[in-house]
Amino acid sequence: SQATSSNRLNSPESVMNEISQRIEEITTASKIETNPVNIAILINGGSFNPIHYGHLEMYTASRNHLIKFREKDKIMFTDVLVIYVVSPFVDLQQKNISELNKISYDTQYRINMCRESFASIGEVPHGKYTTSDSKHLSKNMFVWPLEKANAYSIHDSIMPLLAHGKKDSSESNIIFYGLTGSDKVVKRQDEVMHNVVDN
Repeated sequence: SQATSSNRLNSPESVMNEISQRIEEITTASKIETNPVNIAILINGGSFNPIHYGHLEMYTASRNHLIKFREKDKIMFTDVLVIYVVSPFVDLQQKNISELNKISYDTQYRINMCRESFASIGEVPHGKYTTSDSKHLSKNMFVWPLEKANAYSIHDSIMPLLAHGKKDSSESNIIFYGLTGSDKVVKRQDEVMHNVVDN
């Protein structure tokens, strides 16, 4: 599972290599049946103080939506990855300046909690918990190892690697989305979907 590999995901380079490898796996498994192989990467920034089912449901519901044929974009996605990006501790302090007792966890602990939460993805509503290549959905879930005020800025780090990476990665059409909105669990999938924003 993703949690068992956390020790080797403590640098941006390691996380980017894991993402590149995951894209290669999906592409290799899918390119015989699907041409082209379209993969979405969702970037979800937040304080995650702590991460909970509401955050995870935003991913599962968004993934279901994106995998369905999108008439607007004329895109059929093979699979959807997500990268959680934890905001700086100082931002969390400013957000709760009048109630500092709400701050339960420092940055590294919040990052670790995100990783550990992936094992629980099967308990979240709106789930199809198997990836396109028949693996546990946690294989598509990542945490950026450094705090970032602007979560989407990691796009600039990841794209050069994918552009000059392994052969199979270059054969995939990679599309990034920012995932934002309420982190509360909702009953209807379409209440979550309006929060999926194109870059």
